[in-house]
Parts: sequence; C-alpha cells; structure tokens
Amino acid sequence: MTYEGSSVERPRGTVCPPVQRPPRRSFLDDVAAALRDLGLVNQPIKCPFGRSFNRDFRCAIHEIGHALTIRILGDKIDGVTIDPGPGYEGQVWAPWTFKAFTRGDVDAAQIRAVLEPQMPQAGEDQGPAADVTLKITNQIIQFMGGRAAEKLALRGKSSAAPDDYRQSRELAAIVCKSPKSVERFVQFCEQQAEDLLRPHIDLIFALIPVLRIRRTMTGIEVDEAIAIILAHFDRSAERERRRDWDIRMKSAEIFRGQCISHE
Repeated sequence: MTYEGSSVERPRGTVCPPVQRPPRRSFLDDVAAALRDLGLVNQPIKCPFGRSFNRDFRCAIHEIGHALTIRILGDKIDGVTIDPGPGYEGQVWAPWTFKAFTRGDVDAAQIRAVLEPQMPQAGEDQGPAADVTLKITNQIIQFMGGRAAEKLALRGKSSAAPDDYRQSRELAAIVCKSPKSVERFVQFCEQQAEDLLRPHIDLIFALIPVLRIRRTMTGIEVDEAIAIILAHFDRSAERERRRDWDIRMKSAEIFRGQCISHE
C-alpha cells in the first residue's frame, strides 16, 4: 500500500503521546538538538530538479501526515520518501491492515472487488462485518492523513492528492451504499485524521527538516526520529514545569513572609 500525494512494532497509541506545546525558542532548540542526535547538522536540503522550495515543503508535510497517522493508529510503516517518481510526488509504504492483502502494491480497487460482494446487505446482520468496517475506517483515516497535516500546518486548503482520495472512495464504497454516503464517510475520516494529528503539530514541524534532508527513510528511521524528538520535547516540558514550580515556591515564601509580618 502506498500513500501518494503531493519499522518497529509498538503498542497502539503509544508512539506519539501528546506533548505540551513548548515556547518558540525552546522548540527551535529542541529541533536543533534532535538534528544533532540524528547526525543531520550542517546537512544541505536539496529540492529535486524542477520542484520549488514551497512545493517540497508541502510534500514533506503531506507524507509526514501519512506516517504519523499510521503510527498513531498503531500500525507500522515500511518507509517514506519525498523524492518524486513515476506518477507521484512522494510516498509512504505500509502493509495493508487486511490480512489477505499484505503486499504494498495492491490497489484499493482490488480490495473493493474482493470484499464488497461479501459484505452484508441491507437488513442483514452487520455484526460479522464490524471488524472489516473498522479496518476500512482506519485505512481511510491513514489515506487522509496527508491532507489533514497540510490543513493543520499550512492553515489553508490542502493539495488535491487525487490518488489518496480515489483509494479512500474505493474503500468507503465497500461499506457505504450511495455516492453521497461515500463522500460523507471520507469527509468524516479526514476530520478524524485532523483530530488525531492536531496534538502533534509540533512533531510534524520538527520532522520536516529531518525528512527534507534524508529524502527517504525506513520505518525504523522514522520511529527513531520520532523518539528522539519527543525525548527533547519531554525534557523541555520538564524544565518548564520545574521553572514554574520554583516561581510558585518563591511566591509562596513571599506570601508567607507577608502573612507573618502582619500578625
């Protein structure tokens, strides 16, 4: 499965815990420290021939959105690239969540052709298909992660990402019965992706220079970069917490002294 637009197994929901948004200077210091730990200091950022800086920046955000959404949902990725290839600007490689389709080169239309005839019809018990419906929902959320990241990071309209949108519609048609319900289901999943990524906006921005320098990363390298960046964020948050605690303690001592002097 590839996410086109512009690994290490871990327990579900533990890859990218929400972090307290650090002050601007602290954030830049954390990113610089993470780049040092990753050995990326003084490394040039080179855009592919014919691609502008802004376009390359947007492509990095898009693919990071896919990668983070996949990891937040507890699935693994095999790799990510922002170097263009035939028919794509960037890609994230990941296995399908459906056990019968473990190859990454399977298209959503092929999955629809197999699963749609097996789904319960109107009036039939939908329980046996609940697991398939959940997997389809998560898969579409992952497809919409790139567009959602662009909306959050760029605060505007996302790129079209036609292949992401096409494959999302193909999967949605497995559980939806009309074109209107397909559209609304895909919109719901896109909003879910945006909600999942919103607490991690700082992580998205911190990963941009990492991906733009390396251009292509394996799933293990992505997890390593996430772990290092979050470790620096956590240390900054702890320093800020202790600084705030010291201020509170000093204020309490001043208040105590004032109370004693008035007795």
